[in-house]
Parts: sequence; structure tokens; C-alpha cells
Amino acid sequence: MKRVVFLLSFLLFGFTSMYAQLEFMPEAGISIYKKNFAKARVSPHIGVGLDYFFNKERTGWGISSGLYYYQKNTNSSIATMNYSDDGKDVVSFLSYNFNTRRQYLQLPIMVKYKFRIGDDYAFALSSGIYLACGLTGKYDSTDYGYDVNKQKVFYYQDSGNPFDLDNFNRLDVGFRSRASFYAKRLVVNLDYETNLYKRKQSQDNMISLGVGYLF
Repeated sequence: MKRVVFLLSFLLFGFTSMYAQLEFMPEAGISIYKKNFAKARVSPHIGVGLDYFFNKERTGWGISSGLYYYQKNTNSSIATMNYSDDGKDVVSFLSYNFNTRRQYLQLPIMVKYKFRIGDDYAFALSSGIYLACGLTGKYDSTDYGYDVNKQKVFYYQDSGNPFDLDNFNRLDVGFRSRASFYAKRLVVNLDYETNLYKRKQSQDNMISLGVGYLF
């Protein structure tokens, strides 16, 4: 019986000690996402951050993680004109529009350093990687144009799952960094991330601004 009481006391002490070194932070904000072949788009994000510090003061070095929901949307438009062999006359033109809407769950794993600025304020920098999994999404593609010689208009429309296309990966790994400003329990986060997986094929960049509350 004494051993059981001792073990439970030890586990309770360990949990209490670990809890004192944790920061739990729900967060919401906006993100600006840019893919190399598409225009930048703004979308919302929400999540819950979880930081573990190596001391009970919750300052200095720590590990930052959490679970976040992001939308990554793209929009691209291309218009081309074809000329006759002598380059004097337009023989046809084509307009291409492509839109995607993708939803991701993301798990960051970063090293963090936090230092206080007085009793009520603090600043922190974090850097590391993120792992992301695409949940669902949709793309819409529209092609239309006009052939001058044939005097014919042509039109084509398509839609589907963007993760079925080569340019969009359901699983993703990338670099992530964060700067955080603390004002008592209110936290403002500025994030930057870029993909590392299949980067030669496509370069993704995202800047996010979020506001969280510490528990």
C-alpha cells in the first residue's frame, strides 16, 4: 500500500512539475499564401499552440508545437495570343484561369527562446520544421479562347481534387519560424514558412499573423 501511495505521489509531483513548465494557447488569425506560379491569397487559420520550457519560469529555451488548421488557396490567370507566321496578324488567343482551395492540418516542431521585458511583457523567437497533411480541397479550371481563322469560340471547364494533381502535395514538410510578443496573457504571433518537400517542382511561401491567449 505504501508503494502504491508513493508511486501515485511521484506521478502527481511529476505531472504538476511538468504542467508548471507548459503554455497552452488557442490562436486565430489570417495567412497570406503564395505559390510560385499563382497570385498571393489571404485565408483564415486557427489552432492551439503548446510550448514546453525547461524551467518553471517559462522563459529561456523550450520546445514549441501544437496543432493548426490552415487554408491554402491559389488563383492564377494566363492569357496568350498566337500570331501568323509573318507576325503581323493575331490568329487566336487563349485565356486560362485556375483556382484551388485546400485545407491542411499542420504540426510544427520548433526550438523556442523566450525572454521577459519587465513583469508583464515578453518576446520569443522560434524556428524549426512543420509537418502538414491535406484534408480536402477543390480546384476549378476554365479555358476559353477564339480562333480568328475559323471564327470559332472554344471553351473548356474542369474541377476536381487538387491533391490528384502533381503541383499539390497532400503530405508536406517545410521550414517554419515565429516571432511572438507577449502582453500579459495576450500573444501576437508572426509566422513565416516555406516548403522543403518537392521544392524544385513548386515553391510555397506563407506569412501568418495570429492572436492567441495563454492558459
